[in-house]
Amino acid sequence: MLYSGISVALVAIAILTVFICLRLLFRKSWFLVWLKGTMTFVALLFAIFLCFLALDMYRYKAYQKETTIATLSMQKLGEQLYRVKVAAPPDGEYSFDVSGDLWQLDARLVSWSGPFSALGMQPGYRLERISGRYYSLEQENDGARTVFAIAPSDIGFDFWAWLNSHEGVPWVDAKYGSATYLPMRDAAIFTVSIGNDGLIARPVNTPAVEAVEMWQ
Repeated sequence: MLYSGISVALVAIAILTVFICLRLLFRKSWFLVWLKGTMTFVALLFAIFLCFLALDMYRYKAYQKETTIATLSMQKLGEQLYRVKVAAPPDGEYSFDVSGDLWQLDARLVSWSGPFSALGMQPGYRLERISGRYYSLEQENDGARTVFAIAPSDIGFDFWAWLNSHEGVPWVDAKYGSATYLPMRDAAIFTVSIGNDGLIARPVNTPAVEAVEMWQ
């Protein structure tokens, strides 16, 4: 709800900015026509930026440490091929056919400090991708690799990616969180939560526990 509320607030600010710009643009008493047009153009660009930022942030969810963010269930389809269902409330369930012996889930993490933290901004996450991996180095190099995006940024604007590539931005940290590769097995169920150092994957039922014990 936190990131959804922020998105709504950003859209409201953008609409208000456009309204003020239009009022200023059509005021006959404005003393500098050139300055009026320039300021209006800049303000409109700012409003558009806020709308895209709102759309991008809407996909993130606030979290507390050790919160379960996804549950994965597996069905064997063939040799080294599994259908992996990723249940990620409240977004729903995703299904992927993953090749390999091991699986890994990645997420985007964003955390706040300084004045943002003082204002009550909570860390957020967004599921990024799921990938498969082989035990054999030869298969890993030559076999079919599967990497699926779970929630791709398809609006042409990716604020998290910009933050991730600019480490000097104050009071905000954007990084990847990755669960350790774990084995796939028919009927296995795993949960993924967020810990201090990233994502933590845990086996839930007997097939998952047995798969992890045999692999280790």
